[in-house]
Amino acid sequence: MLLRYNLKLVCRSVCAAPLLTLLTVATIAIGITAFLTMLTIHTAMSKNPMQHKNERLFAVVLDSLGSGLDYDGPNEMPVQVTYRDAVALRKSSIPVRSAVMFRSRFIVRSKYPGSNKWLMARARVTSGDFFAMFDVPFLYGKAWTDPAGQAVVLSKNMNIVLFQGENSIGRKVEIDGRVFRVSGVLNDWQLAPKVYDLTSWAFADAEGIYIPFSLTPVMQPERSGKTSSWTPKPINSYDDFLESERRWLQFWVELPGDTKQKEFAKFIESHIKQQRQLGRFQRSLNYALYNPQQWLVVNAAVEEDSKVLVLIALLFFAICLVNAVILLQAKFFRRANEAAIRRALGAARSDIFHQNLLEAMLIGIVGSMLGLVLTWLSLAGVRALYGGYTHIAVINTDTIVMAVAIAFFASLFSGTLPAWFLSRLRPALNLKP
Repeated sequence: MLLRYNLKLVCRSVCAAPLLTLLTVATIAIGITAFLTMLTIHTAMSKNPMQHKNERLFAVVLDSLGSGLDYDGPNEMPVQVTYRDAVALRKSSIPVRSAVMFRSRFIVRSKYPGSNKWLMARARVTSGDFFAMFDVPFLYGKAWTDPAGQAVVLSKNMNIVLFQGENSIGRKVEIDGRVFRVSGVLNDWQLAPKVYDLTSWAFADAEGIYIPFSLTPVMQPERSGKTSSWTPKPINSYDDFLESERRWLQFWVELPGDTKQKEFAKFIESHIKQQRQLGRFQRSLNYALYNPQQWLVVNAAVEEDSKVLVLIALLFFAICLVNAVILLQAKFFRRANEAAIRRALGAARSDIFHQNLLEAMLIGIVGSMLGLVLTWLSLAGVRALYGGYTHIAVINTDTIVMAVAIAFFASLFSGTLPAWFLSRLRPALNLKP
Protein backbone atom coordinates (compact mmCIF):
# COMPACT_ATOMS: atom_id res chain seq x y z
CA MET A 1 0.00 0.00 0.00
CA LEU A 2 2.78 2.43 0.95
CA LEU A 3 4.68 1.70 -2.27
CA ARG A 4 1.55 2.31 -4.35
CA TYR A 5 0.92 5.57 -2.51
CA ASN A 6 4.51 6.71 -3.08
CA LEU A 7 4.26 5.83 -6.77
CA LYS A 8 1.15 8.03 -7.06
CA LEU A 9 3.06 10.88 -5.45
CA VAL A 10 5.98 10.30 -7.85
CA CYS A 11 3.63 10.47 -10.85
CA ARG A 12 2.15 13.72 -9.57
CA SER A 13 5.64 15.13 -9.07
CA VAL A 14 6.74 14.19 -12.59
CA CYS A 15 3.60 15.70 -14.13
CA ALA A 16 4.04 18.86 -12.08
CA ALA A 17 7.54 19.52 -13.49
CA PRO A 18 7.94 17.50 -16.71
CA LEU A 19 10.69 19.67 -18.24
CA LEU A 20 12.84 19.50 -15.12
CA THR A 21 12.34 15.73 -15.00
CA LEU A 22 13.30 15.33 -18.68
CA LEU A 23 16.36 17.52 -18.18
CA THR A 24 17.50 15.35 -15.26
CA VAL A 25 16.93 12.16 -17.27
CA ALA A 26 18.85 13.60 -20.25
CA THR A 27 21.75 14.71 -18.04
CA ILE A 28 22.16 11.21 -16.60
CA ALA A 29 21.73 9.57 -20.03
CA ILE A 30 24.36 11.74 -21.74
CA GLY A 31 26.91 11.09 -18.99
CA ILE A 32 26.29 7.35 -19.12
CA THR A 33 26.50 7.32 -22.94
CA ALA A 34 29.91 8.99 -22.98
CA PHE A 35 31.27 6.73 -20.25
CA LEU A 36 29.83 3.45 -21.55
CA THR A 37 30.94 4.15 -25.12
CA MET A 38 34.56 4.73 -24.16
CA LEU A 39 34.58 1.95 -21.56
CA THR A 40 33.14 -0.59 -24.01
CA ILE A 41 35.75 0.21 -26.65
CA HIS A 42 38.61 0.27 -24.14
CA THR A 43 37.51 -3.02 -22.54
CA ALA A 44 37.32 -4.75 -25.92
CA MET A 45 40.72 -3.38 -26.91
CA SER A 46 42.29 -4.47 -23.62
CA LYS A 47 40.92 -8.00 -23.71
CA ASN A 48 43.20 -10.98 -24.24
CA PRO A 49 41.22 -13.20 -26.65
CA MET A 50 43.58 -16.13 -25.99
CA GLN A 51 43.48 -15.93 -22.20
CA HIS A 52 42.42 -19.58 -21.99
CA LYS A 53 45.70 -20.55 -23.71
CA ASN A 54 47.89 -18.04 -21.96
CA GLU A 55 50.01 -20.78 -20.36
CA ARG A 56 50.72 -22.70 -23.58
CA LEU A 57 50.95 -20.29 -26.53
CA PHE A 58 54.14 -18.28 -27.03
CA ALA A 59 55.43 -15.78 -29.56
CA VAL A 60 59.11 -16.40 -30.25
CA VAL A 61 61.49 -13.46 -30.62
CA LEU A 62 65.23 -13.54 -31.21
CA ASP A 63 67.85 -10.81 -30.92
CA SER A 64 69.91 -11.32 -34.09
CA LEU A 65 71.34 -7.81 -34.29
CA GLY A 66 75.00 -7.33 -35.04
CA SER A 67 77.63 -6.51 -32.44
CA GLY A 68 77.51 -2.99 -30.99
CA LEU A 69 73.95 -2.35 -32.19
CA ASP A 70 70.74 -1.79 -30.23
CA TYR A 71 67.15 -2.10 -31.35
CA ASP A 72 65.06 0.47 -29.44
CA GLY A 73 67.04 0.01 -26.24
CA PRO A 74 69.62 -2.26 -24.61
CA ASN A 75 66.96 -4.77 -23.51
CA GLU A 76 64.66 -4.45 -26.52
CA MET A 77 64.27 -7.09 -29.21
CA PRO A 78 62.65 -7.20 -32.65
CA VAL A 79 59.07 -8.52 -32.56
CA GLN A 80 59.52 -10.53 -35.77
CA VAL A 81 62.01 -13.15 -36.93
CA THR A 82 63.94 -13.86 -40.10
CA TYR A 83 63.00 -16.56 -42.56
CA ARG A 84 66.13 -18.63 -41.90
CA ASP A 85 65.53 -18.56 -38.11
CA ALA A 86 61.85 -19.45 -38.46
CA VAL A 87 62.62 -22.41 -40.76
CA ALA A 88 65.35 -23.66 -38.40
CA LEU A 89 63.19 -23.42 -35.27
CA ARG A 90 60.24 -25.12 -36.98
CA LYS A 91 62.34 -28.26 -37.33
CA SER A 92 62.06 -28.82 -33.59
CA SER A 93 59.67 -31.58 -32.55
CA ILE A 94 59.33 -30.14 -29.03
CA PRO A 95 56.30 -27.85 -29.63
CA VAL A 96 52.94 -29.56 -29.91
CA ARG A 97 52.20 -27.12 -32.71
CA SER A 98 54.02 -24.25 -34.38
CA ALA A 99 52.94 -21.58 -36.82
CA VAL A 100 55.01 -19.15 -38.84
CA MET A 101 53.11 -16.49 -40.76
CA PHE A 102 52.95 -13.16 -42.54
CA ARG A 103 50.36 -11.00 -44.28
CA SER A 104 50.17 -10.74 -48.05
CA ARG A 105 47.84 -9.93 -50.94
CA PHE A 106 46.91 -11.98 -53.98
CA ILE A 107 44.90 -11.58 -57.15
CA VAL A 108 42.10 -14.13 -56.91
CA ARG A 109 39.61 -15.50 -59.42
CA SER A 110 36.90 -18.03 -58.73
CA LYS A 111 36.65 -21.12 -60.93
CA TYR A 112 32.91 -21.10 -60.17
CA PRO A 113 30.90 -21.81 -63.37
CA GLY A 114 30.04 -18.57 -65.11
CA SER A 115 32.20 -16.46 -62.82
CA ASN A 116 35.10 -14.42 -64.16
CA LYS A 117 35.37 -12.07 -61.22
CA TRP A 118 38.87 -10.96 -60.29
CA LEU A 119 39.69 -9.29 -57.01
CA MET A 120 42.60 -8.34 -54.80
CA ALA A 121 42.32 -10.31 -51.56
CA ARG A 122 44.14 -9.93 -48.25
CA ALA A 123 45.77 -13.20 -47.28
CA ARG A 124 47.70 -14.85 -44.47
CA VAL A 125 50.50 -17.17 -45.48
CA THR A 126 50.85 -19.53 -42.55
CA SER A 127 51.25 -23.07 -41.24
CA GLY A 128 48.42 -25.57 -40.95
CA ASP A 129 48.76 -25.55 -37.15
CA PHE A 130 47.63 -21.92 -37.09
CA PHE A 131 43.95 -22.86 -37.08
CA ALA A 132 44.11 -25.21 -34.10
CA MET A 133 46.45 -22.93 -32.14
CA PHE A 134 44.14 -19.94 -32.37
CA ASP A 135 40.82 -21.82 -32.18
CA VAL A 136 39.73 -20.91 -35.70
CA PRO A 137 36.27 -22.47 -36.38
CA PHE A 138 35.45 -24.16 -39.67
CA LEU A 139 32.13 -23.98 -41.47
CA TYR A 140 33.15 -26.52 -44.10
CA GLY A 141 36.14 -28.83 -44.39
CA LYS A 142 39.41 -28.36 -42.49
CA ALA A 143 42.95 -27.06 -42.82
CA TRP A 144 45.29 -28.50 -45.45
CA THR A 145 47.00 -31.75 -44.48
CA ASP A 146 49.78 -31.57 -47.07
CA PRO A 147 51.72 -28.31 -46.52
CA ALA A 148 53.32 -28.65 -49.95
CA GLY A 149 49.98 -29.17 -51.68
CA GLN A 150 47.99 -26.60 -53.63
CA ALA A 151 45.27 -26.21 -50.98
CA VAL A 152 43.82 -23.07 -49.41
CA VAL A 153 41.36 -22.08 -46.71
CA LEU A 154 38.81 -19.33 -47.33
CA SER A 155 37.03 -17.07 -44.89
CA LYS A 156 33.25 -17.18 -44.83
CA ASN A 157 32.96 -13.82 -46.56
CA MET A 158 35.47 -14.78 -49.24
CA ASN A 159 33.55 -17.98 -49.87
CA ILE A 160 30.39 -15.93 -50.37
CA VAL A 161 32.17 -13.67 -52.87
CA LEU A 162 33.80 -16.52 -54.80
CA PHE A 163 31.24 -19.33 -54.52
CA GLN A 164 28.02 -17.61 -53.44
CA GLY A 165 28.33 -19.16 -49.97
CA GLU A 166 28.02 -22.76 -51.16
CA ASN A 167 30.04 -25.63 -49.72
CA SER A 168 33.14 -25.10 -51.84
CA ILE A 169 35.30 -27.95 -50.52
CA GLY A 170 37.23 -29.42 -53.45
CA ARG A 171 36.38 -26.48 -55.71
CA LYS A 172 39.13 -24.65 -57.60
CA VAL A 173 40.25 -21.07 -57.15
CA GLU A 174 42.93 -19.27 -59.11
CA ILE A 175 45.44 -17.29 -57.01
CA ASP A 176 48.13 -15.27 -58.76
CA GLY A 177 47.79 -17.52 -61.80
CA ARG A 178 48.04 -20.79 -59.81
CA VAL A 179 45.10 -23.11 -59.32
CA PHE A 180 44.36 -24.14 -55.74
CA ARG A 181 41.85 -26.53 -54.21
CA VAL A 182 39.67 -25.29 -51.35
CA SER A 183 40.25 -27.51 -48.32
CA GLY A 184 38.27 -25.52 -45.78
CA VAL A 185 35.95 -22.57 -45.22
CA LEU A 186 36.01 -20.69 -41.93
CA ASN A 187 32.96 -19.81 -39.94
CA ASP A 188 32.51 -16.28 -38.58
CA TRP A 189 35.73 -15.60 -36.71
CA GLN A 190 37.68 -12.60 -35.53
CA LEU A 191 40.26 -12.17 -32.79
CA ALA A 192 40.13 -8.68 -31.33
CA PRO A 193 42.87 -7.74 -30.88
CA LYS A 194 44.62 -9.92 -33.48
CA VAL A 195 47.10 -11.24 -30.97
CA TYR A 196 48.83 -13.46 -33.53
CA ASP A 197 49.91 -10.41 -35.57
CA LEU A 198 50.24 -7.04 -33.83
CA THR A 199 52.66 -5.51 -36.33
CA SER A 200 49.93 -3.27 -37.76
CA TRP A 201 46.39 -2.29 -36.73
CA ALA A 202 45.55 -4.83 -34.03
CA PHE A 203 41.81 -4.74 -34.77
CA ALA A 204 41.82 -5.13 -38.53
CA ASP A 205 39.48 -7.71 -40.07
CA ALA A 206 40.77 -11.24 -40.41
CA GLU A 207 42.23 -12.20 -43.78
CA GLY A 208 40.10 -13.69 -46.55
CA ILE A 209 42.53 -16.38 -47.77
CA TYR A 210 45.00 -18.66 -45.97
CA ILE A 211 47.84 -20.24 -47.96
CA PRO A 212 50.49 -22.79 -46.85
CA PHE A 213 53.70 -21.12 -45.71
CA SER A 214 55.77 -23.85 -47.37
CA LEU A 215 54.84 -22.36 -50.77
CA THR A 216 56.60 -19.06 -49.98
CA PRO A 217 59.82 -19.80 -51.92
CA VAL A 218 57.78 -20.99 -54.90
CA MET A 219 55.08 -18.30 -55.08
CA GLN A 220 57.35 -15.50 -53.82
CA PRO A 221 54.43 -13.46 -52.47
CA GLU A 222 54.74 -9.80 -51.58
CA ARG A 223 54.70 -8.80 -47.91
CA SER A 224 51.96 -6.52 -46.62
CA GLY A 225 53.39 -6.22 -43.12
CA LYS A 226 56.41 -4.53 -41.63
CA THR A 227 59.95 -5.52 -42.59
CA SER A 228 63.10 -4.43 -40.76
CA SER A 229 66.79 -5.21 -40.88
CA TRP A 230 70.03 -4.17 -39.20
CA THR A 231 72.28 -4.66 -42.22
CA PRO A 232 72.22 -2.75 -45.54
CA LYS A 233 73.26 -5.80 -47.56
CA PRO A 234 71.66 -5.50 -51.03
CA ILE A 235 68.80 -7.80 -52.05
CA ASN A 236 68.98 -8.89 -55.70
CA SER A 237 66.48 -11.75 -55.66
CA TYR A 238 63.73 -13.33 -53.58
CA ASP A 239 66.20 -16.00 -52.46
CA ASP A 240 68.50 -13.25 -51.23
CA PHE A 241 65.59 -11.83 -49.28
CA LEU A 242 64.81 -15.17 -47.65
CA GLU A 243 68.44 -15.65 -46.61
CA SER A 244 68.89 -12.07 -45.44
CA GLU A 245 68.64 -10.53 -41.97
CA ARG A 246 65.22 -9.11 -42.85
CA ARG A 247 62.75 -9.67 -39.99
CA TRP A 248 59.22 -10.03 -41.34
CA LEU A 249 57.67 -13.19 -39.89
CA GLN A 250 55.58 -13.89 -36.81
CA PHE A 251 56.44 -17.19 -35.16
CA TRP A 252 54.26 -18.92 -32.53
CA VAL A 253 54.66 -22.22 -30.70
CA GLU A 254 52.38 -24.24 -28.45
CA LEU A 255 54.23 -25.58 -25.42
CA PRO A 256 52.01 -27.15 -22.75
CA GLY A 257 53.84 -27.41 -19.44
CA ASP A 258 57.10 -26.13 -17.99
CA THR A 259 59.10 -29.11 -19.23
CA LYS A 260 58.44 -28.45 -22.91
CA GLN A 261 58.99 -24.73 -22.42
CA LYS A 262 62.42 -25.35 -20.88
CA GLU A 263 63.30 -27.87 -23.58
CA PHE A 264 62.39 -25.47 -26.35
CA ALA A 265 64.33 -22.66 -24.65
CA LYS A 266 67.42 -24.91 -24.75
CA PHE A 267 66.72 -25.64 -28.42
CA ILE A 268 66.66 -21.90 -29.14
CA GLU A 269 69.95 -21.42 -27.28
CA SER A 270 71.50 -24.24 -29.29
CA HIS A 271 70.32 -22.62 -32.52
CA ILE A 272 71.79 -19.25 -31.51
CA LYS A 273 75.15 -20.84 -30.67
CA GLN A 274 75.23 -22.56 -34.04
CA GLN A 275 74.44 -19.32 -35.83
CA ARG A 276 77.21 -17.51 -33.97
CA GLN A 277 79.69 -19.75 -35.71
CA LEU A 278 78.33 -18.32 -38.98
CA GLY A 279 78.85 -14.75 -37.79
CA ARG A 280 75.30 -14.06 -36.61
CA PHE A 281 73.89 -13.31 -33.12
CA GLN A 282 77.00 -11.46 -32.00
CA ARG A 283 75.33 -9.83 -29.01
CA SER A 284 74.50 -11.49 -25.69
CA LEU A 285 72.27 -14.58 -25.64
CA ASN A 286 68.95 -12.79 -25.90
CA TYR A 287 65.61 -14.31 -26.82
CA ALA A 288 62.12 -14.53 -25.34
CA LEU A 289 58.93 -16.58 -25.29
CA TYR A 290 55.98 -14.23 -24.76
CA ASN A 291 52.54 -15.55 -23.87
CA PRO A 292 49.54 -13.73 -25.42
CA GLN A 293 49.07 -11.37 -22.46
CA GLN A 294 52.73 -10.39 -22.45
CA TRP A 295 52.65 -10.04 -26.22
CA LEU A 296 49.83 -7.49 -26.03
CA VAL A 297 51.89 -5.44 -23.56
CA VAL A 298 55.15 -5.71 -25.52
CA ASN A 299 53.43 -4.51 -28.69
CA ALA A 300 51.42 -1.81 -26.87
CA ALA A 301 48.18 -3.10 -28.41
CA VAL A 302 46.19 -0.74 -26.17
CA GLU A 303 47.17 2.85 -26.83
CA GLU A 304 47.56 5.28 -23.93
CA ASP A 305 45.08 7.60 -25.65
CA SER A 306 42.37 5.01 -25.01
CA LYS A 307 43.01 5.05 -21.28
CA VAL A 308 43.04 8.84 -21.20
CA LEU A 309 39.71 8.99 -23.06
CA VAL A 310 38.13 6.60 -20.54
CA LEU A 311 39.29 8.83 -17.67
CA ILE A 312 37.92 11.93 -19.43
CA ALA A 313 34.60 10.15 -20.02
CA LEU A 314 34.48 9.12 -16.36
CA LEU A 315 35.10 12.72 -15.29
CA PHE A 316 32.36 13.91 -17.64
CA PHE A 317 30.00 11.30 -16.18
CA ALA A 318 30.82 12.54 -12.65
CA ILE A 319 30.03 16.11 -13.71
CA CYS A 320 26.71 14.94 -15.17
CA LEU A 321 25.86 13.21 -11.89
CA VAL A 322 26.63 16.36 -9.91
CA ASN A 323 24.36 18.32 -12.23
CA ALA A 324 21.67 15.67 -11.76
CA VAL A 325 21.95 16.11 -7.98
CA ILE A 326 21.52 19.87 -8.37
CA LEU A 327 18.51 19.44 -10.67
CA LEU A 328 16.84 16.94 -8.33
CA GLN A 329 17.49 19.17 -5.36
CA ALA A 330 15.82 22.08 -7.19
CA LYS A 331 12.95 19.80 -8.16
CA PHE A 332 12.44 18.45 -4.64
CA PHE A 333 12.73 21.79 -2.91
CA ARG A 334 9.92 23.13 -5.07
CA ARG A 335 7.76 20.72 -3.08
CA ALA A 336 9.00 21.84 0.32
CA ASN A 337 5.52 23.09 1.28
CA GLU A 338 3.97 19.75 0.33
CA ALA A 339 6.54 17.87 2.40
CA ALA A 340 5.89 20.22 5.34
CA ILE A 341 2.15 19.56 5.16
CA ARG A 342 2.76 15.80 5.13
CA ARG A 343 5.04 16.13 8.13
CA ALA A 344 2.42 18.24 9.96
CA LEU A 345 -0.18 15.56 9.26
CA GLY A 346 1.99 12.91 10.91
CA ALA A 347 4.29 11.59 8.16
CA ALA A 348 7.72 10.59 9.44
CA ARG A 349 10.98 11.90 8.03
CA SER A 350 11.66 8.42 6.64
CA ASP A 351 8.39 8.58 4.66
CA ILE A 352 9.47 11.82 3.00
CA PHE A 353 12.94 10.42 2.35
CA HIS A 354 11.69 7.15 0.83
CA GLN A 355 9.17 8.89 -1.42
CA ASN A 356 11.75 11.24 -2.92
CA LEU A 357 14.43 8.57 -3.11
CA LEU A 358 12.01 6.37 -5.05
CA GLU A 359 11.41 9.20 -7.52
CA ALA A 360 15.14 9.80 -7.89
CA MET A 361 15.82 6.10 -8.46
CA LEU A 362 13.10 5.84 -11.10
CA ILE A 363 14.54 8.90 -12.88
CA GLY A 364 18.03 7.38 -12.64
CA ILE A 365 16.85 4.06 -14.05
CA VAL A 366 15.06 5.73 -16.96
CA GLY A 367 18.15 7.87 -17.60
CA SER A 368 20.38 4.80 -17.53
CA MET A 369 18.18 2.84 -19.91
CA LEU A 370 18.08 5.82 -22.25
CA GLY A 371 21.86 6.01 -21.89
CA LEU A 372 22.14 2.35 -22.92
CA VAL A 373 20.08 3.05 -26.06
CA LEU A 374 22.20 6.10 -26.86
CA THR A 375 25.35 4.02 -26.27
CA TRP A 376 24.14 1.50 -28.84
CA LEU A 377 23.59 4.34 -31.32
CA SER A 378 26.97 5.86 -30.44
CA LEU A 379 28.80 2.58 -31.02
CA ALA A 380 26.94 2.11 -34.31
CA GLY A 381 28.20 5.55 -35.34
CA VAL A 382 31.77 4.59 -34.41
CA ARG A 383 31.51 1.43 -36.51
CA ALA A 384 30.17 3.42 -39.45
CA LEU A 385 32.94 6.02 -39.25
CA TYR A 386 35.86 3.72 -38.42
CA GLY A 387 35.91 0.35 -40.17
CA GLY A 388 38.60 -1.03 -37.87
CA TYR A 389 36.21 -0.84 -34.91
CA THR A 390 33.69 -3.29 -36.38
CA HIS A 391 34.44 -5.99 -33.83
CA ILE A 392 35.07 -3.86 -30.75
CA ALA A 393 32.47 -1.06 -30.86
CA VAL A 394 29.57 -3.40 -30.03
CA ILE A 395 27.17 -3.76 -27.15
CA ASN A 396 28.05 -6.86 -25.18
CA THR A 397 27.04 -8.52 -21.92
CA ASP A 398 29.65 -6.58 -19.99
CA THR A 399 28.19 -3.30 -21.27
CA ILE A 400 24.67 -4.27 -20.21
CA VAL A 401 25.82 -5.39 -16.76
CA MET A 402 27.76 -2.15 -16.39
CA ALA A 403 24.68 -0.15 -17.42
CA VAL A 404 22.58 -1.86 -14.75
CA ALA A 405 25.26 -1.21 -12.13
CA ILE A 406 25.55 2.42 -13.21
CA ALA A 407 21.76 2.79 -13.10
CA PHE A 408 21.75 1.73 -9.47
CA PHE A 409 24.76 3.88 -8.59
CA ALA A 410 23.52 6.95 -10.48
CA SER A 411 20.07 6.70 -8.88
CA LEU A 412 21.46 6.25 -5.40
CA PHE A 413 24.07 8.99 -5.76
CA SER A 414 21.83 11.59 -7.42
CA GLY A 415 18.78 10.98 -5.23
CA THR A 416 20.04 10.29 -1.72
CA LEU A 417 21.36 13.75 -0.87
CA PRO A 418 18.37 15.81 -2.16
CA ALA A 419 15.90 13.37 -0.57
CA TRP A 420 17.76 13.49 2.73
CA PHE A 421 17.84 17.31 2.78
CA LEU A 422 14.13 17.53 2.03
CA SER A 423 13.29 15.06 4.79
CA ARG A 424 15.30 17.13 7.29
CA LEU A 425 13.41 20.38 6.65
CA ARG A 426 11.41 21.70 9.59
CA PRO A 427 7.68 21.82 8.78
CA ALA A 428 7.14 25.11 10.63
CA LEU A 429 9.61 26.95 8.37
CA ASN A 430 7.88 25.87 5.18
CA LEU A 431 4.20 26.06 6.03
CA LYS A 432 2.54 29.15 4.60
CA PRO A 433 0.14 30.98 6.97
